[in-house]
Amino acid sequence: MTVGLLVGIAPPLLLALLLGWLLLVLLVVAGLRRRGRLSPELARKLVHAALGLTAAAFPWLFGAALAPVWLLCILALAALLALRFWRPLRQGVGGALHDVARHSAGDLLFPVAVALCWTLAPGDPLRFSLPLLVLAVADALAALVGRNYGRRPYASADASKTWEGSLAFALVTFLLVEVPLLLGTDLSRAACLLIALNLAVLLMLVEALSWQGGDNLLIPLAGLLALHHWLIQPVMALALDALALVLLAVACWSVRRNTTLDDGAVLACGVIGYLSWELGGSRALLAPLAVFLAYGSLYPPRTPEQSHRAWIPLLLAAPGLAWLLAAPGICPKPVALVMAATAYAGQLGGIGLIHCRHTSPEGTFWRQVLGVWVRAELLVVGPTLLVLGRTAPLLQALVAGLGVLFGVV
Repeated sequence: MTVGLLVGIAPPLLLALLLGWLLLVLLVVAGLRRRGRLSPELARKLVHAALGLTAAAFPWLFGAALAPVWLLCILALAALLALRFWRPLRQGVGGALHDVARHSAGDLLFPVAVALCWTLAPGDPLRFSLPLLVLAVADALAALVGRNYGRRPYASADASKTWEGSLAFALVTFLLVEVPLLLGTDLSRAACLLIALNLAVLLMLVEALSWQGGDNLLIPLAGLLALHHWLIQPVMALALDALALVLLAVACWSVRRNTTLDDGAVLACGVIGYLSWELGGSRALLAPLAVFLAYGSLYPPRTPEQSHRAWIPLLLAAPGLAWLLAAPGICPKPVALVMAATAYAGQLGGIGLIHCRHTSPEGTFWRQVLGVWVRAELLVVGPTLLVLGRTAPLLQALVAGLGVLFGVV
């Protein structure tokens, strides 16, 4: 079936109509903004919602065709770049997006997210459309609720978010996912309920840890990948996922004052823990948990402020998660668990070395390297090897590392 046959309109004309519709939205919202009838934030959220709802309709407009959606995303990205950097447009139509005081790249990330999600799930009304529906409706409503009714703020990157806004996001997401799953699939009621609950909690955490408009990319991608996994899971597995998500988030939040992370970064650790558990099982939690619990007491900051943002734990966890993700294709699971733990140990060692150089700059460099390396191997890699029943590799790794270290010295 061709694109034109889906709606009775030739693809070029359909693209022109969609671009015209989006231009009309910008003109109307910018006009209302200039007349003072819309606040900067409300104007931005209206455009945000219109873009998201339009993109969510793509499976019914384009079928599974890739090229028209890619072309539309490229044209939209070019138009958004012009609105951002060409002063006459920015001062006119661009006021619908750029009158807000905070810096955000969300407008540019949105067409990128649509193109990536369409490539991963072309024409899929569940995996593609539901996450974009959440982004269009739940994210916009959460921002407005938090701004107008939020009384319990928490620190996240460069923005102060509120629990009222996050809970509104979770509730709206749950409803947006639950109703289509019940009415449009043959899944059991229990499965629909658990998938909606899991997605609401996961995307609430993703939204909470996002910064500078990153949620426009992270929410659709995380939602698509999560749905791809959960739509084929049995009810018991879905229930375990729900329990793991909630417990890990609560556990990380309960010890947040013993870390140097802001609140959004603490919630990011909950997401990292869930991904580790999902990819490698309970044993994959040992290494990131050891780093999370140990670094603050082993290497306390010189100032008590919690200032580290979400991108730091996400960056530290990336190598370990990559090992777990690649395990099925390149190595057995036990090897992947050890390699992931080794990656986390390297991160803890790096944190320790930086701490030692700042607090004791007069100390011998290689002695400090040796100290932080041995400590990281024992605390992070050791528990994983113990639960795998492989204590010998830990001793071998320590001996080999010492040999290499003294050889370099």
